Amino acid sequence: MFDLLFYWLSGFCRFSAQAANPVRLFNRLHEEQIYFWKPKLDQTRLSFYCRRSNMQESLNICQKLGVSEITVKQIGLPHFFDTPIRKCMACLILVLTLLPVFLVPNFVMDIRVSGNHSVSDESILQILEQEGIHRYSYIPGLPLKQARQQLLLSQPKLCWATVNLTGNELEVIVQEKTGCDVIMDTDPCNIVAATDGVLCRTEVLSGKQVVFGKVPVRKGQLLVSGFLETETGKLSYLHASAKMIAEVELQKSFTVDLQGEDYVPLSQTQKQYDFLCFGHVFSLHKKPNIKQPYTISQQQTLFSIGKWKLPLGICCNTYTYYQKQSARLSQADADEILAQQFVDYETYELADAAIVEKNFAKQQEGSRVTMTGIYRVQMDLAKEVPILIGEP
Repeated sequence: MFDLLFYWLSGFCRFSAQAANPVRLFNRLHEEQIYFWKPKLDQTRLSFYCRRSNMQESLNICQKLGVSEITVKQIGLPHFFDTPIRKCMACLILVLTLLPVFLVPNFVMDIRVSGNHSVSDESILQILEQEGIHRYSYIPGLPLKQARQQLLLSQPKLCWATVNLTGNELEVIVQEKTGCDVIMDTDPCNIVAATDGVLCRTEVLSGKQVVFGKVPVRKGQLLVSGFLETETGKLSYLHASAKMIAEVELQKSFTVDLQGEDYVPLSQTQKQYDFLCFGHVFSLHKKPNIKQPYTISQQQTLFSIGKWKLPLGICCNTYTYYQKQSARLSQADADEILAQQFVDYETYELADAAIVEKNFAKQQEGSRVTMTGIYRVQMDLAKEVPILIGEP
């Protein structure tokens, strides 16, 4: 195996000739220490293989011994580069092969976004593209710090972001705000009502209370002001802080269809692979003729050399098949599903509220059963709203 590979790389020849005494020729080659192999005799016709470096010497011996009808076939890699055109083609292929290896480290091959939930990857990538950061962009001089600042300015839902470059792969890590916008303790702000309700008790820690007593308030109504007037008549700003406990009426509805249709995933899946080159997908197969419902999940994997990503890769398409079937529920099953949905609602959405009273009403129209819950809860309505300096 290795001998054959060596011969192909170094080159070899196949001699075929007509000789009256073939044994004499083989003996002469042996005396001249010319290595040959696979000698064959067919009456007066002979053939053998020798190294490319011994081709001319073997040809001279054949001619001296009166061998006629000599044919020499050159085989191997060196024979491919015999002509100037082939040499130029080989150099061009070598340059095109090595050029991406040296250029790839200077271009962004892949961008990964993580940490986002409500903000889509597409919106984040669009902001980066406006700053000149995208796949195959030139790495030296990329405005990474400016792109990070632009992300925070363009996406109010983000409270933190970082853009890291590892090799030629860009990693964008973000963190979204939870609840209301984060306001520092030193930032001036007002307290407004987060929703409609009737105040039960108030506890003002700082700021000027505007609403007193057990009175109804509307969503967005000013409850505690962060504006203070000094003795000289000038306005000063401070961070208003308070607890405004109010009684609020909430309404929530959930619906279940007793005769709906359901799609059950089958255990059978099908994977098909495509070739990925510079962001373009080249299909290696025909699109399957699928008559049943299915979903496609796509996963792209780029080839890499160490930490450097290449613009070439494989795209895996996974087809998951579903079976359509009727989902007939009994009245008891529907009631159980609706009850569990209200339990989840109270657990997650009313976690910070004290439930004073709750009532439920059920209504059915055809096969659709709707349950409505009316809650009376006590919760903190205080919502901090930043004061813009210069605001009247």
